[in-house]
Amino acid sequence: MKLIEDNFIKNSPFQSIRLIHLVNKNGLSVDLTNYGARIVSLYVPSKNGELTDVVLGFDTLDKYLNAKEKYHGCIIGRYANRIAEGKFSIEGQHYTLAENVPHANLHGGVNGWHQKVWNVKEVQEQKVVFSCFSPDMEEGFPGNVHVKVEYELANENSLTVRMIASIDKACPINMTNHSYFNLSGEGSMTAMDHILRLHCTKFTPVDENVIPTGEMSNVHNSPFDFTSPKALEKDINNNNDQLKIGNGYDHNFIIDGYEGSFKKAAKIYSPISNISMTILTTQPGIQLYTANWLDGSDIGKSGINYGKRSAFCLETQHFPNSPNEANFPDCIVLKDQIYNEQIMYIFDVH
Repeated sequence: MKLIEDNFIKNSPFQSIRLIHLVNKNGLSVDLTNYGARIVSLYVPSKNGELTDVVLGFDTLDKYLNAKEKYHGCIIGRYANRIAEGKFSIEGQHYTLAENVPHANLHGGVNGWHQKVWNVKEVQEQKVVFSCFSPDMEEGFPGNVHVKVEYELANENSLTVRMIASIDKACPINMTNHSYFNLSGEGSMTAMDHILRLHCTKFTPVDENVIPTGEMSNVHNSPFDFTSPKALEKDINNNNDQLKIGNGYDHNFIIDGYEGSFKKAAKIYSPISNISMTILTTQPGIQLYTANWLDGSDIGKSGINYGKRSAFCLETQHFPNSPNEANFPDCIVLKDQIYNEQIMYIFDVH
């Protein structure tokens, strides 16, 4: 593993970059780097022990730094997804953020947490802990934030991501992991044959800038109905205004029965590899993104260009633009409160 780490950090402009390998007793393994606290590779063993890497990414840090898509596998913060016009208010105080996409602040801004070199606080055989500090008004967000992210493999073939933060001033916080998955293998040309079920009977429609309108619409009899398993490709080219806006799926779904404890959000299955992934989360929403804007510019670990819809993201989260929508679940973390959210990915081979 040392040789792989040396190759990963070769020519790195940073002195403290690590590549950390975790493995459980079944051979499920994950490679993680403290650049963006991100997943680099995630290998799922088949019944005969063959390994499939199910996460898109790169084999050197230099490729992450120069990639067109900056979010592969990383932790997003302070605020995952969009905040309309880059503006919000707390207790009469107005804050302005960078609009790094049209009419919105996306994924924490120009220099979000995905670009930080995190501290490596703890490494065990099946667990790693990263930490970072975000100072008051970084990217326009109020409050000094101390953040910790734990990745832990269990022998039940699960990977749990724990995201913990404390702050000294009220601020919206919304963290997630932004892995691009393809359960057929990261070099596969499409993920649209994957079969998805979402435990979500409602979603949040968006306007022309991909910002929620504030509505919470029933998915019944629409292309957004994944309450019964169906292929991602089944309705993705439907003549639907919402799908036209996103160039496919790029929408937040509302997890049924949310009350802050672990809930099953999704299960997705590859008919090619027979690998399934179940996602549980403590968060109220999950963003389905079908990699509509990957364009082949980035060449991944397998030497394959990552093209349109060659992967999917299922990002558990608070709803986009929640700081400006009173009817959405509250995302404001108050002074001396602890932000504590979790994601669990469970892998199985059928």
